[in-house]
Amino acid sequence: MKHRSREHIIAINAASRKWLKALYGLFRNVKTYESNNDIFSQPISILQQCEAIIFELDGQLQFKFIEEQFFMNDLWIKPILSERQNIFALSDHFKRHFLGGIMVQNRTSREDWTGLVSVLKKIPDIDETFAQTFNNFASQQRIETLMFLPPFQIDESPLELPLHPSLFSAVINYLKLYFALKDYADSGDIEEKVAVLRRIQRVTCELIDLVQKHPRLMLLMTLSQADNQYAFCHPINAMLMSVCQGFFAKRTKNELLDFAVAILLHDVGRYMNDYETTSQPDKTHPEKGVKEFFRLGYLQRNIDLRAKIALSHHYFRTKQGYPQFRDTIPLGPFVELASINIFYDALISNSYGRQCATPHDAIRCLLSKTSTNRYTGEISKLFSQFMGPLPVGSWVQLTDQQKEGMVVASGYLATQYPYPDIFCPDTNELICSQKKIKILPGRVIAPASLIGRAVKHHAQFFENPCEWQIPK
Repeated sequence: MKHRSREHIIAINAASRKWLKALYGLFRNVKTYESNNDIFSQPISILQQCEAIIFELDGQLQFKFIEEQFFMNDLWIKPILSERQNIFALSDHFKRHFLGGIMVQNRTSREDWTGLVSVLKKIPDIDETFAQTFNNFASQQRIETLMFLPPFQIDESPLELPLHPSLFSAVINYLKLYFALKDYADSGDIEEKVAVLRRIQRVTCELIDLVQKHPRLMLLMTLSQADNQYAFCHPINAMLMSVCQGFFAKRTKNELLDFAVAILLHDVGRYMNDYETTSQPDKTHPEKGVKEFFRLGYLQRNIDLRAKIALSHHYFRTKQGYPQFRDTIPLGPFVELASINIFYDALISNSYGRQCATPHDAIRCLLSKTSTNRYTGEISKLFSQFMGPLPVGSWVQLTDQQKEGMVVASGYLATQYPYPDIFCPDTNELICSQKKIKILPGRVIAPASLIGRAVKHHAQFFENPCEWQIPK
């Protein structure tokens, strides 16, 4: 093993951090089809400088050009990527999985993090210490530059510690997958499409391996926001978020691969067929929506429109066929779950959604902002079944009686027992184990005085009323 001084190690690790940040920035700044765009010049220059520095310090070329040209924004470029073995050989210390970190520029509000914590707490195997770390960050309001890698601290880690190798692999695979989807959009005949699909499968399989090895790391990377742009988050974000959830649900690798690829093609291939296309969409050939997706600049649309597109996508496409490679599992529920992730992700980035402290508040707020009320019940049921029971104080509507009420005993919607108990303030009526209800759009958690009145009324029917928790 080559002996290196402390200064030598610090210089190599500092250059490697700068290299990875430049590569991440190169991908994060991708926008759709803008001519005369020079956003790549600075990141590419940084990559080349860092490569030269590391070569000079280490005596060997650690980063190699991949013999693959990527097409971005009408520009042919050769990003400086490296093969997996070269990433892990960045320095001898990479063999020891010390925790370093990369700073991720993030315009995330304190309320956003509170909402994300509530999501993470619902996921199995996420302990309190893990979630509490997010709360600490939010309370400190030091969230402009965050490190999405345990132990989740501002990137002030000593440069004696190299970056975690998985972070390199994750960022590079994100990049590969983005361009694979782009190639799929531009592919012509069926043979070309099949070749690209195989490449998408290979890269997706590598990402699933990373999810299985480092599920929390990958889950956090999917939650990163890039200045309200979906260049880094969408549609790959929806796929990875769902893969993480499928992993926690003990799905097999083959199952994860099946619905991950289906979600990717479903998102990219059908969005612009559902909303505001320049011409009449051809429903018999949904793959035509792929080029529409990139050509019309979906990534540059405002957050409200993205949420509406996601809702439209969810409603019109959930019962149609998905591209499948094996008939192992029904893909419908997973794609619906991915759609929910998309518009929840969109919601927490918006001004009217930042007051939402829980996912239930978020979905209620989102449904109140859309005019497509005919399927809000289905979405709210699916969302609630995954995220957990309705909290005490939630406003709901009894669909069969056309009454509005408040949840006084927490429960699930529709198909999952136990059902919530509903108190109707107007009639002073208590309806126990009500099954046919839906979240009422546009309403907030009830005031404490009304909750107290409802719970006291509810206590008349139970011997131990103290077991019902009243929100503060």
